[in-house]
Amino acid sequence: RPSMEQEQISEVFASWTETVGVVGLYRLEARVWTNQPVLSQEMLLRLRPACFTVDAVKSLPNPSSACDAFADVFVQIRAELGPTTKKWLEEECRPVRSDGRPHGSVARFSVPVVWLLGLVSGQVAREWLQHEGVVVEVHDRDPRTATE
Repeated sequence: RPSMEQEQISEVFASWTETVGVVGLYRLEARVWTNQPVLSQEMLLRLRPACFTVDAVKSLPNPSSACDAFADVFVQIRAELGPTTKKWLEEECRPVRSDGRPHGSVARFSVPVVWLLGLVSGQVAREWLQHEGVVVEVHDRDPRTATE
């Protein structure tokens, strides 16, 4: 890990949970630090990434019957789009659904969401972020299906 004395540090972080595929390994994290930008200024301007991470949902009600009656807790992250921004952002900002987590008062997800807004004008992206934004739907009361 680079020392904090360096002026500019870029970090790339990835986390895999359910899809690791190794018995006994639940989560795998990889971090890379560099004193050089991960993306060049030109790439940042061209791609214009909007990055969000839903780390956890806290203070969930935790009835004792939740494990039997309800499916696992999951979050779905979606862009709230109005009539002006929908035609520009609907294709790029597709909803992202987390893996399910057991019921409890806290559900940890670490769900990264990256939407590339490079094809959208700066004015449309700004209007979306200022007036509409991102919605995080918490699904903790969906009925359990017969296959679960």
